[in-house]
Amino acid sequence: MKKTRWRGVLAAAMMTLALAACGGNESAGSKPSNSSATNYPTKPITIVAPSGAGGGWDLTARAITKVLDESGLVKQTMIVENKPGGGGAVFMAEYATQEAKNDYKLFVNSPPIIINNLKKEGNSPFGYKDTTPLAQLTKDFGAIVVKADSKFQTLTQLLDAIKQDPKSVTVAGGSAPGSMDHLVAILPIYKAGIDPKSIK
Repeated sequence: MKKTRWRGVLAAAMMTLALAACGGNESAGSKPSNSSATNYPTKPITIVAPSGAGGGWDLTARAITKVLDESGLVKQTMIVENKPGGGGAVFMAEYATQEAKNDYKLFVNSPPIIINNLKKEGNSPFGYKDTTPLAQLTKDFGAIVVKADSKFQTLTQLLDAIKQDPKSVTVAGGSAPGSMDHLVAILPIYKAGIDPKSIK
């Protein structure tokens, strides 16, 4: 419990330093001034979760605002706003075209926002180049798992079996092709010299 609390405070401190860095940029609807960096923030901050309520982005945004508020590191009101759609693509388009210079609108993201822009079948012309990352507050870990009594006990064994007969192994994930779950399996398969299109 103590360790988790300190991680939260550390994350909040990193975020606060990053927020202070925003003060030097021109805010939407305001003129830059020499005192803007030291006075930032001077009004409420909106942190957007580019998803519906209850998901990873939403929980991250709410955790950030809670820790920053309870620790007193940020004195201004912080509002969490949900903007679901297209795995972050809907909000990303709005942000890149309307809010990119607004120092009072921040958002949380993770690999889908990068993937949506980079993959061939991507659904967003906007990506990380349209943003300024401030701080890493979370990490997403992927894992390839098999059932407890599987004949595969190592990744090497699994990849060897796929090399010998690509159709003998079925790989499944919890999201669409080209997404994080898909890439967790496909990248090691591809790096092992196996054509990803040859497997189920």
